Amino acid sequence: MRRTKNRPLPTGKLSGNEALAFGIIISVAGFTTLWLSLNILTAALGLLTLFSYILIYTPLKQKSVSNTWFGGITGALPPVMGWTAARGTLDWEVLPIFALLYFWQLPHFFAIAWMYRDDYRRGGFKMLSLEDPTGKKTSVQMLFYGGLLFISSIAIFIIGQLSLVYLVSAVILGLGFLAVISLFFRKSSNENARKVFLASIIYLPVLNSIIILDRIIY
Repeated sequence: MRRTKNRPLPTGKLSGNEALAFGIIISVAGFTTLWLSLNILTAALGLLTLFSYILIYTPLKQKSVSNTWFGGITGALPPVMGWTAARGTLDWEVLPIFALLYFWQLPHFFAIAWMYRDDYRRGGFKMLSLEDPTGKKTSVQMLFYGGLLFISSIAIFIIGQLSLVYLVSAVILGLGFLAVISLFFRKSSNENARKVFLASIIYLPVLNSIIILDRIIY
């Protein structure tokens, strides 16, 4: 794939065995650190994240378009780990936070898959964009999960974790993100897919910053 051809493994700067050894070392070190410095629940969630990525998401990339949905689960587990690290328990209140990151990933990665669909085809990966020449399926999925992302951001307020300042900010950001997605819905072009991608990488850190500031101030 052209998008990844300059990374250490494709260029030969790093061998497969070296990458495997490094991966094992940091995985063991990470699990041990989480267990000893935090708690076993957080360490176990770390293992779940690791193995779901290696054993489920990665093999699925060349077998089924469902890899994007399964990969989203793996990508949404780290904030759950943050919750258990701070509280030591797995509570239902973390569900909207998990959902927020899960639903954010889908329009984000659908946009990437659309922009680099030829690259994914050459790499032998199964992506929704490769089965969607007009972009309609992709755009509908983006809008659907963008809507669920909006609902998830509001749910964080509803369960009583944050203030009205957060709510107003989440509504503005969510509607703005949906407006950008609607551009791709109207015209499924690489340019509009890039706009969705850029909007997604603005949306998440801004919303996270508002959450942090809201907790500090209010």
